[in-house]
Amino acid sequence: MAGGWLALCAAGLTAATAANAANCRDLTPLRQTSVSGPERPITPEDLARLRDIGMPGYSVPDQTPFTISPDDRMVAFTLRRGEPATNSYCLGLYVTDIASGKTRQIDAGGEYISYVISDLRGLVTPSGIPAINTPQWGPDGLWIAYLKRSSGVTQIWRVRVDGSGAEQVTHGAVDVDAVVWSSDGRRLLFSNRPALAAARAAIDHEGLTGYREDGRVMPLAGPKPFPRAPIPYEYWSIDIATGAVRPASADERLRITHGDDRPRPAHAKFFAQAGARRAWIVPRYPAHFQSPNELWIQDGTSEPIKCDAAACSDRISGVWVSADRKDILYFRREGWGQSETTLYRWHPGHAPQAVLTTEDVLTNCQYASGALICARESSLAPIRLVAIDPHDGTSRVVFDPNPEFDRIQLGSVQRLHWLNRYGTEGFGDLVLPPDHRPGQRHPLIITQYVTRGFLRGAISDEYPIQVFANRGFAVLSLDRPGRWAQARAKPDDPRTWEEFERENNRDWIDRRNVLSNLLAGLRKVEAMGVVDPKRIGITGTSEGSMALWFALNNTRNIFAAASMGSCCMDPKTLMAFGGKAWANELQASGYPHYTQKNPSFWHPFSLAMNVDKVRIPMLIQIPDDEYGLALETVTTYRDNHRPIEFYVFPQEHHNIWQPAHRLAMYEHNLDFFEKWLAPSGG
Repeated sequence: MAGGWLALCAAGLTAATAANAANCRDLTPLRQTSVSGPERPITPEDLARLRDIGMPGYSVPDQTPFTISPDDRMVAFTLRRGEPATNSYCLGLYVTDIASGKTRQIDAGGEYISYVISDLRGLVTPSGIPAINTPQWGPDGLWIAYLKRSSGVTQIWRVRVDGSGAEQVTHGAVDVDAVVWSSDGRRLLFSNRPALAAARAAIDHEGLTGYREDGRVMPLAGPKPFPRAPIPYEYWSIDIATGAVRPASADERLRITHGDDRPRPAHAKFFAQAGARRAWIVPRYPAHFQSPNELWIQDGTSEPIKCDAAACSDRISGVWVSADRKDILYFRREGWGQSETTLYRWHPGHAPQAVLTTEDVLTNCQYASGALICARESSLAPIRLVAIDPHDGTSRVVFDPNPEFDRIQLGSVQRLHWLNRYGTEGFGDLVLPPDHRPGQRHPLIITQYVTRGFLRGAISDEYPIQVFANRGFAVLSLDRPGRWAQARAKPDDPRTWEEFERENNRDWIDRRNVLSNLLAGLRKVEAMGVVDPKRIGITGTSEGSMALWFALNNTRNIFAAASMGSCCMDPKTLMAFGGKAWANELQASGYPHYTQKNPSFWHPFSLAMNVDKVRIPMLIQIPDDEYGLALETVTTYRDNHRPIEFYVFPQEHHNIWQPAHRLAMYEHNLDFFEKWLAPSGG
């Protein structure tokens, strides 16, 4: 077959997979009305076994974890829950009636599907992030097609909406990446990358005579090269009745890549159409690395019209056309430190009207039956599907994946605002124990670097915020301020990415701004009299680790203990273990070459170079993909007899994905901070 893809055949109708093993029988949540009983303290297991839809807190243009039926009456989604006891996932496909909330499982089973990064420093690399698995409604509303992984291969399944049966449609040896229906419902259109499988096979064969180290290797992730990017997609069309496969036509390819076959304006990141009215959002300067964006509409073949109001420019996302085609709906990030999301309704010819302003996270919204169906998270509530009235902003719950949380004891949350010494607006959430009493001071744990949506485990989901609070800690969950160069850029600044990063890294100005934000937030909390300033712990993973290292190296006697995930930034290991591709990227943004001895550059950042000053206990938990970067810090700390705990988790990537590992990280962090900050003594 063309492209090296194996022959496909139609599969017979089979019964939908039963609800997995016994530990997956409770994947379907109880109706909210049946959840009762007294509140109980939250546990690490509660967080590790949360039911999720898609990637909570994130929205990707043209990709959504839930979809609306053709008659606008139902929403379909896949539900996922980690099972730490077996280090596996419970997975199911569901449909919910939007009006009544009645929900049923129509398929179950399969393996976790992770997102593959198509181009990271010129390489195709693995990721622990869950892939967006979009259920696709057939035009008749009777079938749903979606992706299901079994025995390590992702293929297309189609499922009857009434739950009466499911069938596997494709049987190839190559992962299917995306699937949509043809407009007549007779065919399924899909994409895959046979060349990626071929490239991986070629690398395996190359290993027989030794891998050539030519920039494809990232030593921190092991000696095996990664395929070079880009790897092209191939597009296919399968006849459901016969199983015959052929290359997709040009119109079918457009439908696969955009979800429909309607042409879009160039550079449009968000697009909507109802009848002849189209609306879209584009960057003002498409060739620039950073550009404000703007909203446009067009009716039929008339000239496009730009919304010139200030509320239509920059930091806008999502766009929908109302059912009567008169109004355009969109979101804009606003408020202190851009901590709020505002829903606007724009009637062309009039000023946009703010309908709803919230600190909650609203993602993946879709217009149906006169409402926006969105995933919504608040600081105290995990992800739910809601219907938002675009006229008055009122919201009702359509589906709650975790109704048990209504009976789980959570700490109080207060949103705090401050200015740092550079005049940057900062914000964070202060979480206090449920039994906090006036005048009581608690040890404090700082988490980084996003505090939008449910306060679960910080950006990497490794630090169990609410469990900390239930164990007697206060928690300050910080949001990172925008990059220094971005916040101070002129709208028409034509910088490249390299220029942008060099400006951020010059004298570590972006890092100094982040540190000042952290210290301003800490002063705000200390002034409230609710924390013990002698018992402050700090955490961080990835970008959060960078902020942590810089804070430890550039302050004294503030922090009593530190826990970090993926790290570290020491000169001997970073420029070597990161590999040639990463080293080239860092050098382009202002870092010195490996052979350039530049201690003044590294000293503000490297923990190994500051071991004489940094003496506090440390916990490092890191994926085996990246443990090499931590060795200089760990070895230097151990040789200087500093207290350090070091855990490496097998078969993990930058984003931890295995449920047993996540639970272990939670528990290690709890044990570590209870040992060194002793909340029971406060």
